[in-house]
Amino acid sequence: MSFYERYEILCKEHDFTPNSPKSFEITGVSTGAVSGWKKGSMPKGDVIRRIATYFDVTTDYLLGLSEVRKPSPSLSEEEMLLLNAYRSATSQGRFRIIQVCMNEQDSAGKGETANVG
Repeated sequence: MSFYERYEILCKEHDFTPNSPKSFEITGVSTGAVSGWKKGSMPKGDVIRRIATYFDVTTDYLLGLSEVRKPSPSLSEEEMLLLNAYRSATSQGRFRIIQVCMNEQDSAGKGETANVG
């Protein structure tokens, strides 16, 4: 999905269009710049930052580098490591990660302790 498509979706979610006065107020750019985005050009960094701040999403999301609009700040470092490992794993690797987690959950439910080491 292109930058413009993501921007267009975010605008629609907030009840305005990319070519509306509200859009120009947020971005600080002209109609020509927005038309350029629609054709595939990218906004400057400061514009991307303003858009990300307004919509409360990451710049990575806007640029198509991530599908996560805004990561949860409540995740611990260990949880983020697990999430990143899962996201970068193959389908088979993801299945194995899920299996390990489910086995651990079953063990914890039975009062067993994990054997770390």
